[in-house]
Amino acid sequence: MNLHVITQEDLSILMTKLDSLERKVDALSHKGIGAKQLYTILDACTLLQASKRTLQRYRDNGVIPFSQIGGKIYFTAEDLEVFIAENKITQTNIQGGRRHEKR
Repeated sequence: MNLHVITQEDLSILMTKLDSLERKVDALSHKGIGAKQLYTILDACTLLQASKRTLQRYRDNGVIPFSQIGGKIYFTAEDLEVFIAENKITQTNIQGGRRHEKR
């Protein structure tokens, strides 16, 4: 009989991947007519490549709309897409190598 030992670090990585898979399966199974794609804080952090603290600051400043259900924070896919689009940097809003805010 072979005995395999898994480290705490390996278990943590595996659990993270399983959580991500579970969220994706849930998202696919809950899509229906009129259903909106919801993202948790961790999902939004991953999508935006931002820290939890940065996302908290965006929420506090009203930069990204969110919903709170039973203590959990959710973002809609549409709201995140709007945020990304509004913060897109193009050649027209870059002058002299510096970004200029739209007014």
